[in-house]
Amino acid sequence: MNHRRNVYIVDDDSGSRMSAAVFLKSLGFEPSPFASGHDFLKNIHERQPGCVLLELCMAGLDGLDVLDRMGDTRLELPVVMMSDNGDIASALRAIKKGALDFLEKPLTREALIEALREVFDRLENRLASRGERERALALMESLTRRERQVLQKLGDGLSNKAIAFELGISTRTVEMHRANLMRRLKVRSLPEAMAIVFQATKQPEALPDTHAIHNHTN
Repeated sequence: MNHRRNVYIVDDDSGSRMSAAVFLKSLGFEPSPFASGHDFLKNIHERQPGCVLLELCMAGLDGLDVLDRMGDTRLELPVVMMSDNGDIASALRAIKKGALDFLEKPLTREALIEALREVFDRLENRLASRGERERALALMESLTRRERQVLQKLGDGLSNKAIAFELGISTRTVEMHRANLMRRLKVRSLPEAMAIVFQATKQPEALPDTHAIHNHTN
């Protein structure tokens, strides 16, 4: 499924919700409408990556409540808050809670396309980075304990002879482990191998505390 087309519409106003769905469909997106925050949050961890168009003012759970309960899922389900009562104070609250943008209703074609483009570009980069890290982790898992030790020493700048001395093995054995780890990592040079180590040890992206406010409100 193409994540760049998935748009989840969370709005308790049936007319507004269906109007947004028809509008998005006409723009080539795949809208999934939800009548409440509770409905959207059910099985949220099973949803495909995509953008969430979230109404701020809803009965029961409002948009800010939904944002709070989404937690880390906002990394793969980035939120664009929307409201027909948009003001700077509302936008600030939504952005501080984790929304990436704030749109005022009625949604215009230009503002919506711009917001979705920015959200999906960020999401694509995030998913690509996650994919690279998962691949690097899998490659590192393929190494034996001794191969990891040799790779760490190589990364520290030690020669084969120095590594052999520190690990209490022969230089020939170090050379064998070095050749094997290069083969397992599918690389031809030490810099390539260290790039995999970097990706594997890179911390996953955390949720930012604040975001830039995009000026779509009056």
